[in-house]
Amino acid sequence: MSKINKWIVAIIVIIAIVIIGYSVSDNSNEVLSSKPIKIGFIGPFSGNAAAYGNNDKQGLDIAIGEINSTGGVTLPDGSKHILQITYEDGKCDSKGGANAANKIINFDKIKYIIGGVCSNETLAAAPFANKNKALLITPSTGGPNIDTAGEWVFRVGNNDVIAGEMPAESMIQRGFKKIAILTENTDYTLSLSEALAEKFTSLGGQVVANEVYQPNATDLRTELTKIKAANPDAIYISPQTTLIAAVALKQALGMGFKADKIYGNLTFNTTDVTDNIDVNKMEGMRIYEPVFNSNNPDYKRIVAKHLEKYGKKVFLPFHFANTLEVLFLYRDALESVGNNPQKIHDWLLKNVKNRASMIGVYSLDAEGNSNVGFTQKIFKDGKFQ
Repeated sequence: MSKINKWIVAIIVIIAIVIIGYSVSDNSNEVLSSKPIKIGFIGPFSGNAAAYGNNDKQGLDIAIGEINSTGGVTLPDGSKHILQITYEDGKCDSKGGANAANKIINFDKIKYIIGGVCSNETLAAAPFANKNKALLITPSTGGPNIDTAGEWVFRVGNNDVIAGEMPAESMIQRGFKKIAILTENTDYTLSLSEALAEKFTSLGGQVVANEVYQPNATDLRTELTKIKAANPDAIYISPQTTLIAAVALKQALGMGFKADKIYGNLTFNTTDVTDNIDVNKMEGMRIYEPVFNSNNPDYKRIVAKHLEKYGKKVFLPFHFANTLEVLFLYRDALESVGNNPQKIHDWLLKNVKNRASMIGVYSLDAEGNSNVGFTQKIFKDGKFQ
């Protein structure tokens, strides 16, 4: 082969590489980049809380598939990038959250994170996010300690203080003077119970028993026996996971506590509970769940795809919706200001005001925390409504 022919072949190869590496649209302003934009997710994929992480992952996989099927996100410079997500097991505890954040931020070099799912995970991940100026947006943890976790920590999830105060107000309105509290020893559950106790006593009530059990406990009859001896008018049960919620409620009902005098957090509204307890005995129980918009078209579409793909209903609907909303926040921010963590940080604080979404209409305050509230649901005719 002559030198001229070799040069011709080399030029053809170079042109082919350029064509393969970049796909140019008809208007030549949109360039499909071969470099994806990476997002990290921290949530539990093992232990009693694994259902939370799996629930959120299923929704994210569907939503990212939709985004990428149309070429990904379009940045202000016209380039298009697919989204790529890395999942890490935060184990719903501090050590797991720290390890997951360290891996995502320091090894994978990811600057956009969804999580944690549990408060312990979020609080443990916060120092890594703040030190490295990586965005950490939690979809579902909302205690007061989350709100002050640092400049780079944002909360789309609901404020747990409200979830504690609402049952206290209901108890007073129903004439209950003495209550008992049973709480799992985690940041999330303790923040709920502390808010409840503070509000109830401020309204003139008395907390006659306040029992705390360790995570992963399987028998709560010792704590329930102490509570029963205190003879409360009502009881508030605050578990971290749905599996423990089923254990606590089943044992409480078995010891003679009446459902219409039992209050609980959102963990009770799952099939882990209703499939393991006689639902006729749950009539009148009250729980407090975050507000979300189940009629949102994006939510309805993804839920329908979830049912088609997995053959079952979404495990925890509000959780599912909140997690998807964080992904859509990142999508909208990237398309507005580009792949720049500082600009996205500032965009979130400035632009998320009265945002209509699948979690309702909400705003982020100056510290990056949402104002989404809660709703009371009462168990009636086989379900909370």
